[in-house]
Amino acid sequence: EKIMPNIKDLDEIDNILKMLKEINIELEDVVRLNDRGFREALKPLDFHEIVLILKTASEEVKEKFFSNVSQSLAEMMKEEIRTMPAYKTEIKNARNKFLNAIRKLLKDEVIWFDDDIVK
Repeated sequence: EKIMPNIKDLDEIDNILKMLKEINIELEDVVRLNDRGFREALKPLDFHEIVLILKTASEEVKEKFFSNVSQSLAEMMKEEIRTMPAYKTEIKNARNKFLNAIRKLLKDEVIWFDDDIVK
């Protein structure tokens, strides 16, 4: 009976854990992205989709968005969040589009979470 898996098994386990982590991304996880990666993940979204995402986001997530755009754009977003009505399905679709973009960028190793870096 094996007590210690061999190195190849450990690498495979590490790869599987990494894939699971990428698949199970929640909106709250975006605060762990470095700013460059976060801005890269925003590229497929338009203004309306970002506002939809932010309508139900936590203050921490909103702050991540606002800190990665100009002050004037952040103010416009805040106003739209306050005044724009939205269906839950619209919010869900925008959120999924954003999270899918993040998953793809993580898989392609274009972006990463700050806490994945060993310093």
